[in-house]
Amino acid sequence: MRHQQWVKRLTAVEAEWRNAPLEYGKQDCGRMAARCVDAVLGTDHESQLTYLTPREAVALIRKHRKLMWLVTHLIGPPKAGPPVRRGDIGQVGRHSLAVCFGPHTLAITQLGMRPIDRRLLQPWHWEVG
Repeated sequence: MRHQQWVKRLTAVEAEWRNAPLEYGKQDCGRMAARCVDAVLGTDHESQLTYLTPREAVALIRKHRKLMWLVTHLIGPPKAGPPVRRGDIGQVGRHSLAVCFGPHTLAITQLGMRPIDRRLLQPWHWEVG
């Protein structure tokens, strides 16, 4: 169930991350997605992401075999199709996550959160709430 103030909270995350450049262990796709899920649901999944370096992030993913299974472990099984609701999580390629923000799906880049071409998303998404 979505937090009563989820729109305000998710909008705050978007504003905070808009110009935050990629920095593993601090501002990366896993933390961005977790922070968005936490904003929508009122949870604390981000605290479970204990890596600080790219190597540690890869080790955490490998512990679950794939990025898809790590996210599934944290928030539940994926649904078919691209993310369609604000706050839903999508996977870009094999190693990156993106968040649906209404008409745009945003991913973290060297320049901060940026819209991505939805054709780059895997054919599944995680529905948040």
